[in-house]
Amino acid sequence: MNNSSPVISFSAAEAAYLAALLGAETLVGFPDPFYGWLAEDIRTALLETRAGLAGRGLVTLGPEGSTAIDPAVAPLIRACGFADASFVLTRTDPAGTTAVRYYHVAPELTVEHVTPPHSLSAGDLAGVAGTYEVYRRVLAFFRLEGQIAPAADSGLLPEALLRRARTLAESNEGEARAVLLQAGLSTSVARALAETFLHPVGNAALVALARRADAPEVDGVAFLAGANGIWRLRPTSRHGADWVELSPFTAAEAESGILRVMNRVLPVPLGVH
Repeated sequence: MNNSSPVISFSAAEAAYLAALLGAETLVGFPDPFYGWLAEDIRTALLETRAGLAGRGLVTLGPEGSTAIDPAVAPLIRACGFADASFVLTRTDPAGTTAVRYYHVAPELTVEHVTPPHSLSAGDLAGVAGTYEVYRRVLAFFRLEGQIAPAADSGLLPEALLRRARTLAESNEGEARAVLLQAGLSTSVARALAETFLHPVGNAALVALARRADAPEVDGVAFLAGANGIWRLRPTSRHGADWVELSPFTAAEAESGILRVMNRVLPVPLGVH
């Protein structure tokens, strides 16, 4: 399927119903629409969902309660439920608005799943022209092009202090810088990180999931961007507490990090350099 693939919207209930018809137990990116419901209420809702899907032409109702999924719809849902690799993207802008996007790579089809803001739809699904196109869209989603690395060294500090300094920087950059210095960061790192907090561009993360025979494999990469450049965030643990390692990254280094994460879980790695 190419980039002109039609976009089809599904509610969480519709996606769950179609997934059940195909034998998929879970759909990454779709919430459980019936969590905590009584069995009788679920049965009623499923009947209503089935009728709604038939009304939209997404399923065909046959004799004795049989249901056939439209041939254009089945591969989309199957890719979500049986993907060899899935990617979860999040990006939060300075106003605190978070955008989420998913990609599912399956033998039959690669699918983009967009969660529309302020919509009753739980997801818009469309086919994507292969994994290189996914990589291209991931880079565009993160808006990395042309960004530089902050003029600083790497640093390591407790996650709680990172969050505190970020909040302080909204009203007092000097106080935020002092907190970062007290945490043991060098002067260059504390100054550059406080500047990033004062002039944020956004933060973003990519989580990659691979379906393996023994156990799922998970990898990821996260970034914090300000007007002065990009930091890579790497979670770690020290003395039983959550810490974060921060490393200045250029856009090219960030793109290489994204490619590494994607290639770790893709059935056929991308040959992008």
